[in-house]
Amino acid sequence: MRASSELKRWILAAAVAWAAVGFLSELHGSLTRYDLRNDRPTLPALWHLGTRAPARLQACLAEVERRIPERTTVSILSPPGPAQAEFYRWRWAAYLLPRHDVIEEGSRGATPADYLVAFQRVAEDPELTPIFATAACRLYRMAPVERVATP
Repeated sequence: MRASSELKRWILAAAVAWAAVGFLSELHGSLTRYDLRNDRPTLPALWHLGTRAPARLQACLAEVERRIPERTTVSILSPPGPAQAEFYRWRWAAYLLPRHDVIEEGSRGATPADYLVAFQRVAEDPELTPIFATAACRLYRMAPVERVATP
């Protein structure tokens, strides 16, 4: 009888140890995912203030705002992506540059822009004059648009 109760104790200790290891493993995985929450690439539609992706755009646009006069028209060029990524980056840029008119690069023909901000892209156009550049952010002055008077 003594051997039977000793065996039960060992089985109970093994079950408790197994449950503790499983619990600690799940806890470690959850905490790791929580710590890496800002490092995951997310769609611009899911961005939140304080996370890494909008902070990069905000740093870029802070440099832009220091270099351009108020009330200018700024065109935003960003990499294409799924789920209307360019549209949401444009909306973020409009939010982060409140003293400027911000348009999407694709709609530049309808509204002439004074400056072009290329976020995580390089723009190659002979009408563009580079003003400053970092690894992920470039600012260009647009060539003035000649307006034709209609009779």
